Amino acid sequence: MMPTGLFLLDAHAYDLIYGDEWRAAIAAQVTLPAPPLTHAELAAHAAVLARTEIIFGGWGTPCLDAALLEHMPQLRLVLYGAGSIRQVVSDAFWARGLRICSAWAANAEPVAQYTLGMILLSLKRVFANAQRVRAQQTFGSALPCAGGYRSTIGLVSLGMIGRRVCELLRAISSCASLRMTRA
Repeated sequence: MMPTGLFLLDAHAYDLIYGDEWRAAIAAQVTLPAPPLTHAELAAHAAVLARTEIIFGGWGTPCLDAALLEHMPQLRLVLYGAGSIRQVVSDAFWARGLRICSAWAANAEPVAQYTLGMILLSLKRVFANAQRVRAQQTFGSALPCAGGYRSTIGLVSLGMIGRRVCELLRAISSCASLRMTRA
């Protein structure tokens, strides 16, 4: 007998996280008695919640606190298709011994790439130069264009994303001597 599952997340997140191929693979292994639900739609689906063993979540999944978990006595696993689980889990979640799996490592890559792009654009003074062009309504003389040579880049955290940003920075600058310190 297949376990009973439920997609529980924002509508836009459902489309972004769970593409057609993933939906088909999940449907082949899990009974899905309801369409994807948002937090606002939960109250109308109490019977489905009572049978749910697996939640497929993502951005917009509500906090699985004691009040919500009371309606999900069969829940045993959350597969969270986004990064940090901080907003989804609660003390009651952990007290029940529930398991959760997150896509934090997969999400870290595009965030690190975006961060690297913003760092490089900032070092080239792209934002300041764009503001100057808008204010003066002309390109005028050559715009100052700094670069990364001998620049100091500060990273607030060295979690998964911060470490990947460091790797990307090293990869683009073979003579880089990145120094990591704790504040």
